[in-house]
Amino acid sequence: MVYVYKHEKLIKFCLGLGGVLGAIFHFNNLFYISDLTAWIQNNGYYTVIGSILGMLVAFLAILTSLSPYDPIPLHWLNILIFAVILFIFAPIMSSLIIFCAFIVCLIDKKKYSEGDEY
Repeated sequence: MVYVYKHEKLIKFCLGLGGVLGAIFHFNNLFYISDLTAWIQNNGYYTVIGSILGMLVAFLAILTSLSPYDPIPLHWLNILIFAVILFIFAPIMSSLIIFCAFIVCLIDKKKYSEGDEY
């Protein structure tokens, strides 16, 4: 079963923008580490692991927005999972943008089977 949305371009734009903002935030977190042992002692391992996991989820969101049906399907539940995980690990702006894409998906859901024409 393939889900097709009327406003798919808006959904993909919001998903890509939120993923890019989350990836930039986590890249900056990891890039500006001068002394790793002192940074881990001050901030703990949670920040390093959280930055790596958040960057991974942000890249998955970008990948979903670029090719919506190949690696991860463009489905409202997947977008909700991306928004919740990025809300935990990333700043609130990137997760809010992805959450807006989730709301658009939830309102605009239109279901087609594989044999139907669009």
